[in-house]
Amino acid sequence: MRPGIVFTHNSDMMYVGPRANTQDVTDAVIAWADNDQPGQGLGPDVLRFLFTSSGNGTTAISNNVLSDNDWDGVEIARMMGDARMGVGHRWSNTILPKRALDVVRRNDDLPQFRITRTPNVIDTLGIHGDFQTSPFGNLHIVPRESGLVRNVAIGFFHDPAPNSTSNPSDPSVLDVGGVVRVRKLEAAQP
Repeated sequence: MRPGIVFTHNSDMMYVGPRANTQDVTDAVIAWADNDQPGQGLGPDVLRFLFTSSGNGTTAISNNVLSDNDWDGVEIARMMGDARMGVGHRWSNTILPKRALDVVRRNDDLPQFRITRTPNVIDTLGIHGDFQTSPFGNLHIVPRESGLVRNVAIGFFHDPAPNSTSNPSDPSVLDVGGVVRVRKLEAAQP
């Protein structure tokens, strides 16, 4: 990693540049390191992605990352040296991501995570599934197709064939409205 740019500060290092992998295979690298001497203590020394703006007309600048009025330096994501990543702004050097991917939202009721198959300019249209943890700690999964709420299927990757006895639109596929309605799937993929 000789070509590129190296930054050092507080005995820590960051590198941005190319890294030769094999003949004619070069990787683009963003690398950072903790302490140039062993035994100096650990960081956490994270890689942060920030968006800076006066946001919604506010010019408030705060060192408190949990402040909802501070839009100057909104954290989009944070990566840690042990391969944990947090998406969202609710992280600090004491509140760190706990999993390989940990997603939080600001203070609105939008879902924390979405998987999209077919995007649309209207957020409730297209084909997608939203995942959200409620204020009570319940997990909500809402799959949609063209605005219609669909079902959650566990245990197979493909919708049933047109002449199959399994109906992917059957409302008894999984828990609906708090009433347990789980059906056993066929042993073979439907």
